[in-house]
Amino acid sequence: PTPSPYTCYPGSPHIICTCCREYMPDRRPGITSTGTASSAVPPLTCSVCSRVFCHLYWGCQRSDCNGCLNQFKDMKFVDGCLTTLINNNNCESEILKNYLAGKNIGVDELLQKCLEKLDVKAYTSIDSTRHNLTSTSVICYRCGLRNFQDLAYQYRRDIPADELPASATSKPDCYWGKNCRTQKNKPHHARY
Repeated sequence: PTPSPYTCYPGSPHIICTCCREYMPDRRPGITSTGTASSAVPPLTCSVCSRVFCHLYWGCQRSDCNGCLNQFKDMKFVDGCLTTLINNNNCESEILKNYLAGKNIGVDELLQKCLEKLDVKAYTSIDSTRHNLTSTSVICYRCGLRNFQDLAYQYRRDIPADELPASATSKPDCYWGKNCRTQKNKPHHARY
């Protein structure tokens, strides 16, 4: 984003970006010098956790920032997130990763497919009901990844069995489903 031409007035409040720890003017609604919200000021807080970020305001300068605050549809998740995307289960995540590679689907395309389902309420996520989460909701990277994991789980669940390898479909379904605790220490325990 282009830096704002805004100049702080004397004694104006400042806030610290959660990602880069840099100060920025506190221009959240109700905090501006006029006491009114300005539509020209981009969102500064995550709509889920309410933490403050500077990315949409002037671009976060932290070297390893992946876009700490963005609309959900514009989030850029690294390919490495696929390793534990499904319930933090390496085995299930590997099945999804191989499926996506076979279909030539990248992380960004997977996110868009999941968000299409979220927008029509075919999928839900951990924060979708409480915060009315949609593809255009402004969220931080951490909340985005957590909700993407929920959506990706549903995407993986919806893959037809005939499109998966026998090693993935031959395991019995676990009674506890995605709430299974055993999958964390015995990843090959069950399919879901």
